[in-house]
This record gives sequence, C-alpha cells and structure tokens, in this order.
Amino acid sequence: MSVIMWCNGMTEKHSGTTTMDAIDTRILKCLLNDVRLPFKAIAGVVRVDERTVARRVQMMKKDGIFRETAEVDWIGLGRGTVAYVGCKTSAGGDQRAKLYRFISKQPLIVESYSTVGQNEYLLKTVTRDVHELREEVLTPIEPLTSDLATSIISSQIKRPDYSSALSLLEV
Repeated sequence: MSVIMWCNGMTEKHSGTTTMDAIDTRILKCLLNDVRLPFKAIAGVVRVDERTVARRVQMMKKDGIFRETAEVDWIGLGRGTVAYVGCKTSAGGDQRAKLYRFISKQPLIVESYSTVGQNEYLLKTVTRDVHELREEVLTPIEPLTSDLATSIISSQIKRPDYSSALSLLEV
C-alpha cells in the first residue's frame, strides 16, 4: 500500500512504500487523538503488548508516516491574526528564488505550500494584527508576486480530524 503522510493538515506523498496493517492503523488512530498517550494505554486499546506499540511507532517515525507535532494557541500568544495568503509568481526563476528566500526568512510565515489551483502558492501567516500582516508580509511580498489574495481567519468551523480520515486506510 502506498502511504500518505499526515502532518498538521498537510498531506504529501511519502517517498517510499510502506505496508501498514490494521494494528498500525489502530495505533496511529490512538496517537492522532492524543499524541501524548502512553504506549501502555495504546497497547490496551489495540490489544497488543507495549513493546509492539513502541516498535511500530518507532518504525512509523522512521518511515516519516508519523510525526509528533505541537498545537499552538496563537491568540493566547498575542498573535490573533491568522491569515492565508495566496499568490503567483512571474515566469522568471529569479523572482521565484527571491520569493522562496523571503518565505524562508520571514518568521511570520509559519507554513507555505506549492499548490495546484487558483494560487501557485499558499502561505499561512500568524501576526498580531492586520497592520503587522500588511507591513511585514504583504508589502514586501507584493513585488515578488502577482494576484496576491489574502483570507483572514475569523473562526474555526472544524478542528483537524485526521483520525476519521485514517479510517479510509483501514484494512
């Protein structure tokens, strides 16, 4: 089975092929519900011994299928403006290289994606307010892009729910 890597809302094709069985899938489902769940508790749910859980989690980490991630409350940290910025670049490789440098060095851009669709790139930003978004991200990026579009998150409708998506892999 070809495996999809689950990471903070992003899926990308895993470089190799890994076979996951029902035990791996159930372990992963437990971890997606609570990444800090002790192996002993997972073993009880999955009905295998704790060493099996530990070994399989290590293999999933090694294969890049599972990564422990932190969820951050940006509002609690004074960064209440979360926005997605969609953009395109001009055809030149030089502009694209400048854009990549800007993205990699700008700490307010916390995630970036190359896309297929309306935008060539999608950037997730976390700023204090709209003014900081405009001054620190949008104004400097405008000369490097075209069709700049911004969507500021006003509320979350659904929290990430990867465990339900994982049920599609169950064997």
